[in-house]
Amino acid sequence: MKRAREANPPPRPEQSAWLRGPMLGKGSFGSVFVAVFPNPGGTFGGHPKFLAVKSAYASSSAELTTEKMILDRLGHCPYIIRCFGEDVTFSPEDGRLILNVFLEYASGGSLADLIEEARGLRLLPSQVRRHTRSILEGLKLVHRKGFVHCDLKPANILLVSDHRDRDVFVAKIADFGLAKRAEQSAKRPVRGTSLYLSPEAVIEGVQEQPSDVWALGCVVLEMLTGRRPWEKGLKKHELRHKIATETPVIPPWVSKEAKDFLFKCFTRNPDERPSADVLLIHPFVCGTKIEDGQRLKSEEKLSSWSLKADVEDSNFIPLASSSCEEGEEEEEEEEEEEEEDSVSFAAEMITPVALMYPGHKRPAISGFCPKPSVFALMGAT
Repeated sequence: MKRAREANPPPRPEQSAWLRGPMLGKGSFGSVFVAVFPNPGGTFGGHPKFLAVKSAYASSSAELTTEKMILDRLGHCPYIIRCFGEDVTFSPEDGRLILNVFLEYASGGSLADLIEEARGLRLLPSQVRRHTRSILEGLKLVHRKGFVHCDLKPANILLVSDHRDRDVFVAKIADFGLAKRAEQSAKRPVRGTSLYLSPEAVIEGVQEQPSDVWALGCVVLEMLTGRRPWEKGLKKHELRHKIATETPVIPPWVSKEAKDFLFKCFTRNPDERPSADVLLIHPFVCGTKIEDGQRLKSEEKLSSWSLKADVEDSNFIPLASSSCEEGEEEEEEEEEEEEEDSVSFAAEMITPVALMYPGHKRPAISGFCPKPSVFALMGAT
């Protein structure tokens, strides 16, 4: 009887299965998809029904592993994208392991998207101040915890709906795959996006916390003007020469406070460049209440992917038909010049299982993502 009881242990609680939805973006780290949890109140209850999931083959997941580690070290911060844990699935094609990291779903898209939508009109000064303060708050924690982001740019600032008011979006720092420990003894190559590199990174190969402040200045200038910090069409060596010898042009119509803030961010000597802590008391952002954001429809991109699911005779999207909508061909050509050389992770390298459209009872392809349970989905409280 004893052996019989041992052979039939009590059943384990069912893990919270999830479905892979449409692709949101891709990069050298892997690809980002919508993750749908049909039963978010299950074993790992407390997390939203919709998350973003970054996925990469386990054999080439160094950047994704770095990001997960750093997000765990940073802990929960209202101005840094939140991590809800990780999971491992198998590729249905070849059985290879895929690492999946679950992150907050940014229903407002990225700051780059917002700037693109407002091009020609620019963002409102109140928007710029509010988003700048949010980024500074996040950057302050990153630096206090002893890290350097190394790739701060509008595309890596995500807009997340405020839980108190879904029409208000909070800017949060994301994409820590290139981040590093500050003042590491072992020197490593400069990484990041060329347009946002600091003079010391270009001239000396030094990339420390002041480099993030320079990049922040580039982001703020882009929000104010709707234009990149450096002119288009420059070859990589031309761009680096400009960064090494010049400062981004600040238009004369920019307010006095904004101009002084940018001048401080663009201090060429990194030892004299103010920290995020110091910039938080600058008149440009001092007194700005992040929670008092205006309800601007230009920021509203909530569930844009789900609208595409309303297809005739179908309430779901097989992911094979999804595409990464990161801009037009012209933008893609610019990105090739701006980004550091890296191996892109093709979207088709991760085989999707299905997307269950909200409210629909049957997935497009039967079966959930296979779960070997090497890692549990943790961090959801």
